[in-house]
Amino acid sequence: MRSLALLIILAARANALCYYPDGTPAPGDVPCTDSTENSVCCGTGYACLSNGICQATGDELQKSGASEFVRGSCTDKTFRSSSCPSFCGTPDVDNVGGGEGMQKCTDTEQDVYWCVNGPNIDLAQNEDICSDSNAVALRRHSQPSA
Repeated sequence: MRSLALLIILAARANALCYYPDGTPAPGDVPCTDSTENSVCCGTGYACLSNGICQATGDELQKSGASEFVRGSCTDKTFRSSSCPSFCGTPDVDNVGGGEGMQKCTDTEQDVYWCVNGPNIDLAQNEDICSDSNAVALRRHSQPSA
């Protein structure tokens, strides 16, 4: 009986739905953890980092327009859980109905990222964006780990 209950719990977690910030289902995304009620979700070809960002791996990086880092989805449809990504989800500027590309700041020892939230973003202006605290989406003092 106990193993049946465990099997039901595991099956429910495996079938957990993931959602984008606007509540749209994120087909193909899977929860990064099954040890919490809610979780960040990443798509196929992306690794879950400890900071809540999804990082492209292998062939995903070769796809046209792919970002190495993205804000993924969440198992909480309302996106209000503290387990959900709290960055790159502003409706007026970010893609709240899908994943949002992110860029990592390179000239810093901190773990700093910004949202690539527009078609006219000049990635060469990385240093200017990274020095603007209002543009930085996520700042941590430790390196992410997969």
